Amino acid sequence: MLYHPLMTGGRLLLMLFLLPSLGRSEYLPPPGCPPLPEQGSANTVSVYVAKALDVPGVVCVRRINGFSTSVRYSRLWLQEWDNGRLWGLWGAGFRDFPPERQEPQIIVGLAIGATWEAASTVSDVRFPLPSPSIPTGRYRVCVTYDFYDLPKEESHDACSEEVSFP
Repeated sequence: MLYHPLMTGGRLLLMLFLLPSLGRSEYLPPPGCPPLPEQGSANTVSVYVAKALDVPGVVCVRRINGFSTSVRYSRLWLQEWDNGRLWGLWGAGFRDFPPERQEPQIIVGLAIGATWEAASTVSDVRFPLPSPSIPTGRYRVCVTYDFYDLPKEESHDACSEEVSFP
């Protein structure tokens, strides 16, 4: 007889403990980052970027693996919009920033090259910009990814929408 009221009381306490978490986002951004989209497109890697709210020169990046298999992220880098040069011989478009191809970035002590993400995984990183004072302009963040069962030469790039700095 005493067992049933205790079970009911325990369930009630558990529900009251979990109640504050109802309605909250499943994917909370890291401290100092604004909310970013929680879902990406199917069968692709989606990349979202926003300026960090707490530290200048840092962006918050959310990667969403929309594939039904794991992917490996091997590179994270910044690109700058270039309006074109040399009398139109070099067309407008995004170019790596800084112009020389960057090595994989070390972020919070973890090499991006070693990052495997399971299917439908959402992951957030804070990405320090390559220069404390980058020129005013339009930028985007890109990631390189590949699949476990394909050779590394068959890697793919995914980029965010553009963001303006400073």
